[in-house]
Amino acid sequence: MAKPNLREIAWDCRFFLGDRPCVWHKRTGVLCTCERYDRVEERVLIIKLDAMGDVLRSTALLPPLMEVHPHAAITWITRKESVPLLQRNPYVAEVLELGPEALVHLQTRIFDRVINLDASKTSAALAAAARSGRKDGFILGERGQVQPTNDAAREWLEAGIFDDIKRRGTRTYQDRMAEILGLAGREHRYVFELGDDERLRGKSHLTSLGLDFDRPVVGLNTGAGGRWPLKQWREEGYLDLISKLGNQTQFLLLEDRLRKPATND
Repeated sequence: MAKPNLREIAWDCRFFLGDRPCVWHKRTGVLCTCERYDRVEERVLIIKLDAMGDVLRSTALLPPLMEVHPHAAITWITRKESVPLLQRNPYVAEVLELGPEALVHLQTRIFDRVINLDASKTSAALAAAARSGRKDGFILGERGQVQPTNDAAREWLEAGIFDDIKRRGTRTYQDRMAEILGLAGREHRYVFELGDDERLRGKSHLTSLGLDFDRPVVGLNTGAGGRWPLKQWREEGYLDLISKLGNQTQFLLLEDRLRKPATND
C-alpha cells in the first residue's frame, strides 16, 4: 500500500490549535509553515483567578514577561467571569476556564514556568499541581499551607496577613508582583483589547445615555466588594471631586452590572 501524502504540520506554531484550522488558514487559506509561522520555544502558565479587577491589573505584567520570554506561549487559567477579559489579549495564547478542562491540562502538560500571584489555597494548589521546574509566587505545601517561592513573595504574603505591614505599604501592586517575577524596573501597562463590534456597542450605548463625546467623560465606580468594604470612598469625596472638575465634565455612574448605568451632567 502506498504511503499517504501527508502535509507538513507546524506543531510548534503559536497559532496551532489541533482540533480546527488556525486563524490564518481560515482567513487566507495559507498552509504550514506560512509567513505567520511563529515558533514557540517555551510554555508559560499564569494562574490568576480572583477577582476580575485583579485579573485585569495583572495583565500589566505581560509586556515585561514577554521581554524575558520572547518566544513563549502563555496559557492563563482563570474563573469563568474573567475569561472575556483575556480572550483578545495579544500576549495570551490560550485561556482556560477553571474547571475539569483546566485540571486535565495540568495533569497532562509540562510548562517551562508557572506563575501564581494569588496566596489563596485554590490558586496555590493549582500551581503546586502544575508540572514545571520553575514556579514563581505561591504554591500549596503537602500539609495544606500556602508557601511563597522567594523572598519577594514572602514579603507580599506578610503584607496580606499582618495589617500593620499592609498599612505601611507605599508601592504599587504591579511593582510588588514584578519583583516576585524578577521583572523589577521594567515598564508595565494594562493590556485590554476590545473588538470593533464591542467598541460600536459601547459607543451606541453611551450615545443612548446622552453623552457628548466632544466633552470629557469621567466614570465613577462608587461600589466596593464585600470582602473589602472600607475601600469604598465616602460620598462627600465624590461630591467634592465633581465640583472640582467643573461643569464641562460629564460623569458616568458605574453601578452594579445588573443595573442600568446612569449619567449626570
